[in-house]
Amino acid sequence: MHQSLEDARNEATILTYSWDLALDSQTEEEMGELLFDTLFELAPNLKPVYRKPRQILSARFVEMMSTLVSFHGDPMMMEEQITWLGFRHIKYGAKKQHVRVMGDVLIETMARAVGEDWTMDMAEAWNELWIKCCDMMMNTIDDASSYGGVVQTLLS
Repeated sequence: MHQSLEDARNEATILTYSWDLALDSQTEEEMGELLFDTLFELAPNLKPVYRKPRQILSARFVEMMSTLVSFHGDPMMMEEQITWLGFRHIKYGAKKQHVRVMGDVLIETMARAVGEDWTMDMAEAWNELWIKCCDMMMNTIDDASSYGGVVQTLLS
């Protein structure tokens, strides 16, 4: 899939605008809480996977999303961030099937946070971002599966 420069700029603007709207209507802590409420509503079977306190997980989620939005226009930095994110999630026991579920949760969380200002363009931009992230993250998980011992040593 190839995007024109104009399409990429438009998508980045939509992502930034919608993220700002979400954070205008919610504190960072509320945004993180909303994500986990949505996650456990849509995928209650994943609740046991999240062992750390929600406050810590919520802060990390908001930090990760801010990073993704800010690096969206820089594919090399985005890939670097997602690769490290993937390695961290391997350490937590994440599986490939969890990555796609989180995309649905993310988009629903954003829709709830933005509220009546949420648009189909926003949904499409966040979906595109998540697809890019999923592809990179799944590549990292695949690589870790292939080189498991080495990756585990690096993560320790």
